[in-house]
This record gives sequence, structure tokens and C-alpha cells, in this order.
Amino acid sequence: MVFKTVNNATVTVTFPQPVENPEYSARSVITRLGDSITRSELEAEQESALEEGLEDSFPASDPVSASITTVLPKGHNGES
Repeated sequence: MVFKTVNNATVTVTFPQPVENPEYSARSVITRLGDSITRSELEAEQESALEEGLEDSFPASDPVSASITTVLPKGHNGES
């Protein structure tokens, strides 16, 4: 079976053995192939978003540096 897509590409579906309804079966194969491609594209987009998020948070393994600085009033040395 030969089909033309909406963007005028030609898709040929060949079955190794005769099938009862070749047009329906071929359309089913094309639909599943399209769904598979769509899932792959979605997974690639999700992977890209994850990578971007990881890059934005890099370097997450570096420890946070926290310090407190206090300025004592003149004449105080900080001892009780």
C-alpha cells in the first residue's frame, strides 16, 4: 500500500504475508509509527528541559558558604 502524507511524502507499507484488510492495516501501522515518533519527540523535549535545568543549577555539588559578620560598637571587644 502506498500513501501520500499531508506534506506530500510517500509512505509505502508492505506486509510479509497477505492481510485481510490491507488498507486498514497499513493505516494502523502508519498511525502507530506517527505515535511512536511523537513520543520520541516529546521524550527528547523532556530530556532537553531536564538537561537545561541541571545546567542552570550547576554546580550543585559545591558547598554553600555561609558566614555571619558582626561589627561591634567602638569600645567592645566581644568578650562577656
